[in-house]
Amino acid sequence: MTKDELLAYAREQYGTEPEYLWESSPNTFVLRHRGNRKWYAVVMDVRRDRLGLPGEDIVYIMDVKCGPLLSGSYIGKSGVVPAYHMNKTHWLGVLLDGSAADATVTELLDLSYERTQARRRSGERMSRIARIEKYERLFDEATKRPDKEKLRLLNAYYTSGEWLEDYTADENGELPKNLKRGVLSQDALYDLLEKHRELLGRF
Repeated sequence: MTKDELLAYAREQYGTEPEYLWESSPNTFVLRHRGNRKWYAVVMDVRRDRLGLPGEDIVYIMDVKCGPLLSGSYIGKSGVVPAYHMNKTHWLGVLLDGSAADATVTELLDLSYERTQARRRSGERMSRIARIEKYERLFDEATKRPDKEKLRLLNAYYTSGEWLEDYTADENGELPKNLKRGVLSQDALYDLLEKHRELLGRF
């Protein structure tokens, strides 16, 4: 995906236009929420050698917010590198030179948009807590005694947008500290589902 293709996607998906904030860096721009004005992407033109890559030609890189747990699953993919000029624990860099798959670019941009959006209203927050408590009970029960129906429900939750929304809310500190949420541990839930993949495959 190129810079222009990224801008077209952000415009169509989120109604976002680039903002050029620095006279000293005229090709650098940010994409931000129209509501809370938070950045969800920063795009810069950088020499490859400054990114630890071979060559001195200029490449566009997009920094997006990802978080330490998910970043490990992306680093190493083609075109994905540590963030440039942003906190490398919470941000990732994606090259806009065609080396990263289009799906990877849009997936990370969407994730960053979710992570930086405004916090939800109280009613929505309580609904989220009730959902997490429901799946936490299923997770505990399936861990102690694997059950086909419970595993099916957990797998549907894990592969849905709801799990990612709940995970993101947890990463953003939007959940009560005393809320039990082992089901939001990506490794724990993934390991449970993989352990019983043969059972899941029978559905």
